[in-house]
Amino acid sequence: MIFEHTIGSELPDDAFEWTDAQNDLIDFSTGWTFTVEVGFPNQDAVLTKDEGITGAATSPNVTIAWANGELDTPLTAGSWPGWISATNGGKNRKRSFLLKLNPSVT
Repeated sequence: MIFEHTIGSELPDDAFEWTDAQNDLIDFSTGWTFTVEVGFPNQDAVLTKDEGITGAATSPNVTIAWANGELDTPLTAGSWPGWISATNGGKNRKRSFLLKLNPSVT
C-alpha cells in the first residue's frame, strides 16, 4: 500500500480495504486499536501514530486521518517504508502489513 502526500498538506485521509487470507474484508468496527510506524528496518521508527486511525465493518475498513503538519517533521521528501498494526485487545490478536509513505515538496 503506497500513500502519496505533499509535505504541509496531509489531506486527504488514507482510506483502504484490509482483507484476510481469504480476501474477505476484516471487521475492524469494534475492539481494535491501530498503530502506524514509519522508518527503516532495524532502526527506531521516525514517526509513530496511534490516534486518528479508525476501523469499520464496511469498505473502506481502515482510515488514517493525518493532522495538519503531522508528516512535516521528521519526514523529508522521498520514499519512507512503514507498517500498520491492528490489535484486538479482547481477543489478544494482532495483524500487521507493510505500507509506504511518499511525501513530496510542492
